[in-house]
Amino acid sequence: MRCSTVARAAGEDPAGSAPSPARYLLVEVPLPWPPDALRARGAPPGLAKVCARASRAGVLALAIAPADPTGPTRVVHLSRPNGPFAAFEREEYLVQPGRVAALVAALMDGMAGSFAAHRADGAERDLLVCTHGSEDACCGQLGGRLFELARREHGGVPGLRVWRASHFGGHRFAPTLVDLPTGECWAHVDADALRAVVRREGPLEPLRPRMRGWGGFDFFPQLVGREAFLREGWDWTALPKAGSARVLDPPGRGADALANPVFTDRPVRRVAVGLTVGPAVYQGVVELTGSAPGIGACGAAGWHRSTYEVVSLTRAGAGQPAAPAIASMAANAGAASM
Repeated sequence: MRCSTVARAAGEDPAGSAPSPARYLLVEVPLPWPPDALRARGAPPGLAKVCARASRAGVLALAIAPADPTGPTRVVHLSRPNGPFAAFEREEYLVQPGRVAALVAALMDGMAGSFAAHRADGAERDLLVCTHGSEDACCGQLGGRLFELARREHGGVPGLRVWRASHFGGHRFAPTLVDLPTGECWAHVDADALRAVVRREGPLEPLRPRMRGWGGFDFFPQLVGREAFLREGWDWTALPKAGSARVLDPPGRGADALANPVFTDRPVRRVAVGLTVGPAVYQGVVELTGSAPGIGACGAAGWHRSTYEVVSLTRAGAGQPAAPAIASMAANAGAASM
């Protein structure tokens, strides 16, 4: 059974499913890729081991198919800036395969200065399309088609690169795409959606069911963030953003309850979310609406997931950071329920 077909038929909302790593690490690895692409036959020696250490520190390490299989290996490192941000900070290197593992270790330790001579020019934007067929059939088939379409229709756009990428989550939303360095993630991308994402123009409301979320937010801020994105328009991508969430119901549940809200037998029922988006402050409330069946990957066993929706949202003017805003909102919500 194809997971993307099941998700579409069920009307599963992709909001909240975007990867939100502390850092991205993109490494050119020649095709073909096994399920663990970083262990491919042509992968740089030692890459899988050093990336396993990186993943424990919140790094999402992905293989990308080489643009030039005969040249040195390209490594792209993207990290979150401190405070509100609009895009991940990027640095890019070209090194021989035998030095890739050492470079990755140095990047993880903040000691990449010795590789300064290997710094390379990057691009303004990198579109990653999951085409990891050995991991999931939908990604291989649908993602492969999207990659070819993107390369054919938009490969000549100045400052834009399109990459085949290994799995970054969300098989059931294939074909799926991440737009870096800004970090927006998209689901069920077709030709019209791809054109809108590349050009960053046109109405956003038709893209609502394709918005997985922004990579600087976790699950609940991603849900509210979609609504803010729809209100702000494409200017959203250039605005510095920050967000936080707090459990309102059941009372007394801490931040650990927000870590895996969808797949748990003790889902939170009501959450307050505060966002700063450029000069604006958004305050929203997200509520549990029930549960729904589905599958996470082609041929996988079925599951049940908690479902949520944004039930209230307000937009204020400039100046109030997200954390104080959400604390104030949570206090008001608590007083109103007494």
